Amino acid sequence: MFGPSILVIRGLGLLVIAGQGAAGYSLLRPRAPHLVAAILMIGGLAAASFVLGVDLTAWSLALLLALAGLLLRRDGHDRAAGLALGLAFLARFDVGAYAVIGALLLPRRRDLLIGFGALAVPVGVFMALTTPLPDLVQQVIWFPLIGTRQFRYVPPPRADDIVAVFLFLSLVIVPKLAVGAAAVACLLGRLPRSVLPLIVFGALCQFQSVSRADIYHQAQAAIPGLILLGVLAGPFSVPAGGALPARARFARLGAFADLALTCVLCLILGSFSLLRVERGSTTPSEAGLVAGVRTILASTSRDEPVFVALTSNRFTLLNPMLVYYLADRSAGAWATMDNPGVTNTDAVQQRTVDELRSSRTEVLYLDHDLADASEPTNDSAIPGSTILDAYLAATYITVCDYGSARIVATRERALRITCVPIRDERLLDVLGGLGP
Repeated sequence: MFGPSILVIRGLGLLVIAGQGAAGYSLLRPRAPHLVAAILMIGGLAAASFVLGVDLTAWSLALLLALAGLLLRRDGHDRAAGLALGLAFLARFDVGAYAVIGALLLPRRRDLLIGFGALAVPVGVFMALTTPLPDLVQQVIWFPLIGTRQFRYVPPPRADDIVAVFLFLSLVIVPKLAVGAAAVACLLGRLPRSVLPLIVFGALCQFQSVSRADIYHQAQAAIPGLILLGVLAGPFSVPAGGALPARARFARLGAFADLALTCVLCLILGSFSLLRVERGSTTPSEAGLVAGVRTILASTSRDEPVFVALTSNRFTLLNPMLVYYLADRSAGAWATMDNPGVTNTDAVQQRTVDELRSSRTEVLYLDHDLADASEPTNDSAIPGSTILDAYLAATYITVCDYGSARIVATRERALRITCVPIRDERLLDVLGGLGP
């Protein structure tokens, strides 16, 4: 809609994070939370944003829609809740499914399922008709839920690292304790049944993060638990039709002020990397990415496919998919996102080779820094297929070498590639447009 821009991604992401805070506060409000509870919940949201960044992602959007759906469900707007959860499901199947499972625990399920099915069923049918069943199971069920995971605990931080200790407590320890405590309180009748969907949603998010021994995935799963922390902090009763007690008014005012502060914190903390490069030149890897994108723009037409891979594809933890977006080019093969246990298998790499041939993809962007990257929390360090590497070596030659980024092309096409030189520039010079 807006053209390739990092600034637009961050601006929209900031709005989504603010929406998560508003939804969290709305879920807390009927129990008139203590100011401390609101600060803990909203402060934890700021901590998660610091770890995850403010970029708009499928996860952040799905979480916002899931929280909105659970809020609508609690307030009796069942069909609207189903639509919101359906949108969450389309953003990320796992997050939407967890929220639906929780929402189904309350009565009046018919309208909820009608709203959810109106969005989810047509997309599911379309996927089933257009995608081979093994690929569908692999991408939707196997990799997100099972994949190459192994159980790992999150290593505790050093006691002298105050920031790491705060993040560890607020994003790893506290959310898990809050989910467990809320479940016990609900079983004992000390929390209303309307809180049960949020408890189940938070528990399923935590369950998916069990084998993710890094702060990034823990931060993704933390938000529902932090909201439950506010729910547990203790209600004060508000007389029906009466005025709020002074203590409750001050608590709500403080929560709103803290919500506003969170938006500011998200903008500042999430933009640390932006501020760093504003003050000086881009790092070598950032400069290489920008130059590589500019080279693709200068050397390919709008309707020409490209492919983004690694200089060595035996380990396929991730690849810079941002290049597709910034260069505004389509992919020459189906498997555009690198995943361990998927894109480094013989079957997928042979399929990629066949599709690169059939689509006549002549220009590729290869990342060198990520070629040997792996995670300690799964089997991504196990080397896989070399079929794609053999094909790339036999078919393409390096035309532009930017260190971390390389542009390769077929021998016939290499003569028509214009290597855009690396510029000494600030990142803000790049945000408005990446033209050559």
